[in-house]
Amino acid sequence: MARTTDPDSVPHYAGHRQRLRRRFHESRGVGMPEYELLELLLTYGLPRRDVKPIAKNLLARFKTLAGVLAASHDDLAAVDGVGEQAAGLVALVRELAGRFHAEGLARRDLLDCPRAVADYARIRLAGRREEAMLTIYVDIKNHRLADELVAEGTDDQAVVYPRNLLRSALRHHATGILLAHNHPSGDCTPSADDLRLTRSLKAAAAQMDIRLLDHIVIGQERHLSFQEEGLL
Repeated sequence: MARTTDPDSVPHYAGHRQRLRRRFHESRGVGMPEYELLELLLTYGLPRRDVKPIAKNLLARFKTLAGVLAASHDDLAAVDGVGEQAAGLVALVRELAGRFHAEGLARRDLLDCPRAVADYARIRLAGRREEAMLTIYVDIKNHRLADELVAEGTDDQAVVYPRNLLRSALRHHATGILLAHNHPSGDCTPSADDLRLTRSLKAAAAQMDIRLLDHIVIGQERHLSFQEEGLL
């Protein structure tokens, strides 16, 4: 005898999930609103939950899809219904996005595209409540060789030791360095410490024939390039 499915046993959101996945498959996401893309992502982290209200809660808390992806693991997990698994999934998406961008930087002259560097740094430094410094090491053509998080600090300062940074540059056989660090306050105006560090590192690097190409400060929605502002 054929077994029939009890309609009452099928979650009310099951058909909605299938429609979301079909729409994404057909459009690759083009034209889909942010809350639906986030909702679709959450279906993989929360397979037995109605995730539509959770997606809307996340957007209400973090304002935009970019804000959700930039949020810390703890902040995400604290939102009602999200939990550790879904927060980890968001962190994984962010890491994958960062590595995708990194491959693109390997083929570009980074001195000519501070915005691309800022966009990449924003991904790598996302979710941090304290200042952190990302160093990108480049070759003679200013193409990315590697990058490292070289310092973490407080909410208004990251401690950087130029000697350690230059030692890493030599290890990567780099001929140039770009710095990028975040300002958790959202204001990308360089501090006196930012200016002092940049001058000190540029002088020390020059002694080793290593170029300091730029220092980019990442704010909430903007960035500031020392090279573009004539501060180098």
